[in-house]
Amino acid sequence: DLGGAELVTGGLVLADGSIVAVGSKDGHFLIAKMSPRGLLDPAFAAPAGYDRPVLGSSSSADAVVADDQGRLVVAGTFQADGRAHLVIRRYTAAGRLDAAFGTMGQVIVAAELTQHTSDLQQLRPVLAATTATLQAAAIQARPATLLADCGYWSIANLTEIPDAPELLI
Repeated sequence: DLGGAELVTGGLVLADGSIVAVGSKDGHFLIAKMSPRGLLDPAFAAPAGYDRPVLGSSSSADAVVADDQGRLVVAGTFQADGRAHLVIRRYTAAGRLDAAFGTMGQVIVAAELTQHTSDLQQLRPVLAATTATLQAAAIQARPATLLADCGYWSIANLTEIPDAPELLI
């Protein structure tokens, strides 16, 4: 019990027997690490033993995996602008966001759906949606790289958007 309304939606047991649980606390993203005996590990996200970032109006961590370097990759969702958005955060073994991953330790997936058969004219709206999503989640950094399929390719998209991130199309 972390002193709030917690909901565990996923977890894993690490090689050393410690337990990582993900879900939500008071309606927001939660990752916690416990000793093999089930006690919060105060060395993880020290001194709390857990991290509960506020993303959007509500959020939840839904799944976690450990990579071969002991880092924890957590996938979840958050609500902003009346829509659900996917977030992936990577934590070091010590429970800190891994700054080498994405932007400030996380990747946020922005998506806009239209009835247009081509994505050619949708790059600017997607970039605007990404900016709005980040702002709604109170994240000030802007993406450095945008990965998109070939439907976004045009000379105009590659040259005429002055503030565009690096485009990998």
